[in-house]
Amino acid sequence: MDIVVATDDHIEPVIERLAGIGYRWRGDLGVEGRQALEAPDDGVLPPHHLYLVVGTGGLYTALTVRPADEADAARTGGEEPPRGEPRRR
Repeated sequence: MDIVVATDDHIEPVIERLAGIGYRWRGDLGVEGRQALEAPDDGVLPPHHLYLVVGTGGLYTALTVRPADEADAARTGGEEPPRGEPRRR
């Protein structure tokens, strides 16, 4: 799930609001233009990924990187490639 904000100025306030309901900020996880948040493990919401992106550029990054990440996970059995090793695209 993605939350799209208009400018970088909106990122910190949105992260703070989400933290108030249990989300934990994880940083960009190596993907410039996307902020990842970990869902609360409270049993109320189903497990999910939440990403915060700015404008359409960040959304484009999220939409193009996510399928490649999922393909890598399927190829490697869910394991991340070693740091510095390029991902297959």
